[in-house]
Amino acid sequence: SREELERLSVPDVIERAQLRDASTGAPVPPERSAFIRALHGERVEEDFLARDPRTGEQRYFHAVAGPVMVDGQTSGAVLVITNITERKLAEDRFRIIFERVPMAMAQSDPQTGKVVRANAKLCELTGYAMEEIVGHSFAEWTHPDDRVMNLEQYGQLTRGEIGVYSIDKRYVRKDGSERWVQVTASLLPS
Repeated sequence: SREELERLSVPDVIERAQLRDASTGAPVPPERSAFIRALHGERVEEDFLARDPRTGEQRYFHAVAGPVMVDGQTSGAVLVITNITERKLAEDRFRIIFERVPMAMAQSDPQTGKVVRANAKLCELTGYAMEEIVGHSFAEWTHPDDRVMNLEQYGQLTRGEIGVYSIDKRYVRKDGSERWVQVTASLLPS
């Protein structure tokens, strides 16, 4: 109840929330919570898991916290917490689909053309390891004879001139062999 919460100290409230690191699930001790860190003068922005006091379920939250300064001294802290559970669950579903779909897939930065995410099927198709794909442009393993045409269509896509393109082209695998592929690309909504 509200009255019960008002009688609790900040560390007690933090302890009851059972804070956990959003990426590892490891418990977060009260002294490492965003609010306590802000009370010690630190600006904090992070995701975390906490127990919903009404349902007991773990929920994802995004915290932004910062110290309140008066005459150069920390006199308090401000904490803003946003429930991001639905967003995190949607991101997890997307990641699982992306990783498990039985076709090669990659997501690239439309500004640079560099791959920011790829799945294991793309590694299998090209013969490159994940670290050899992520951070590199698909043009690097596109056959030289197909590169100009592919880059022209990619440019039209990223400039918003077309909504999607599909192209038959060759990839040059890491071992030097060629593989014909059909690539379909579109922009993700921002």
